[in-house]
Amino acid sequence: MFMRFSACRICLTPEEVYKSVMEDSDYMENVYESTDEAGFRVVTWYNAGTRNFYGKKPINTPDDLKGKKIRVQQSPASVAMVNAFGAAAAPMGFGEVYTAIQQGVIDGAEKQRAGTD
Repeated sequence: MFMRFSACRICLTPEEVYKSVMEDSDYMENVYESTDEAGFRVVTWYNAGTRNFYGKKPINTPDDLKGKKIRVQQSPASVAMVNAFGAAAAPMGFGEVYTAIQQGVIDGAEKQRAGTD
């Protein structure tokens, strides 16, 4: 259900993404209802921004990811996205990223821009 929010949207602008997902009232109602059985109800959503790649070497195009080991959040959609770009996904907690890059365990990482400046 929630994988749609993690999907790569390389060809869409943030505005197009917002309109295609968040303003789809039928889809969003399904999201809100999806947690009812667990005993809680989703009542709103938060847009944390677009996803970005960064690493030891510049990553400017999807081709720059080929053959690289890239940290992703522990999500099947994130793993599939990075693997589709020809990189090797390395799911790990964000707190491990800096050390993993320093030690050469990963070549880079992927996350939303907020908190990386």
